[in-house]
Amino acid sequence: MTALAALLLGLGYLTWETSSPVPRRQHQEPQVAAFELSTPNELMDLADVPAPFRKKNWRGDYGFGSCVHASTVTLLRYHGIDELASWWEITYNDGEQFNRFEKRLESAGLRYASIYGQKDLAFLEWACRNRLGAVIKYTDDDADQAHALIIVDLTPEYAVILDNNHVDQYEIVPRAHFERIWIGSGGIAVTFLYSPPPPWPAVN
Repeated sequence: MTALAALLLGLGYLTWETSSPVPRRQHQEPQVAAFELSTPNELMDLADVPAPFRKKNWRGDYGFGSCVHASTVTLLRYHGIDELASWWEITYNDGEQFNRFEKRLESAGLRYASIYGQKDLAFLEWACRNRLGAVIKYTDDDADQAHALIIVDLTPEYAVILDNNHVDQYEIVPRAHFERIWIGSGGIAVTFLYSPPPPWPAVN
């Protein structure tokens, strides 16, 4: 991690400053589907976060959003670390720097893995294959500000994301679009190294 890598939170977003900003590119709007899970379904292998565990983004003490911390609380609850999730929620909010964020994770004694500047999706594929989920920076082209959310599944065709601004549903994003946006956003992800709950059983 370089000293230039700074992670800032704004209202509902995550900002990552680098030495060379990524230019916006014109693109065709992808087809995005939204759906609700937490019941047996055809997507049995995703990190399906039960609705009560999902923390909605909130305005912090200095008026900024807390999307990194909201996603962290959600992912901790999903991994069954409820007491620490509740402590995190009342302890941290507003702006965040990535180095400080990692130090906070370490101070809390959390087992985690993180990447910065990734150019392919191997880390996300591993996290999703093991149903860990991951907090990622994901700034779409039409967004005024950057954003952080959780990826819960990644297949050869699509990615499934849980946005802390819209915790009532998941979004399915075409994989090619997701890959371009995630890499263009800096290739940043953090996941926790615990045992996720078992997947929903297959239904006939």
